[in-house]
Amino acid sequence: MSLYKRNSTWWMDVRVNGKRNRLSTGTKNKKLAESCYAKIVVDLQTGKWFPDESKKRTFEELRDRYMKEHSQVNKSPKSSLRDGTSFKTSFFIVQWNDLGRNYASKNL
Repeated sequence: MSLYKRNSTWWMDVRVNGKRNRLSTGTKNKKLAESCYAKIVVDLQTGKWFPDESKKRTFEELRDRYMKEHSQVNKSPKSSLRDGTSFKTSFFIVQWNDLGRNYASKNL
């Protein structure tokens, strides 16, 4: 972990789980940059830097966000429609397979 100056702004170099992250402190003041850096280091050591967001979201929320922010914006209407139906199709395939297994086991 280090603090360095790039152009006129102070940056920090931090390694988390073996990955190198370069973050701007957003300041030209060295003392303020050192305090920002110290806070980040403390947050990393206490585990507050990367909160576990996966426990707060459901699959449906992630699917809706993907469709709204990526698929509908960056893809053609046909591809976007295919993305939307593929989520539904995979859900119904699982449901159908479970239903088929239950039906088959009851009739044996």
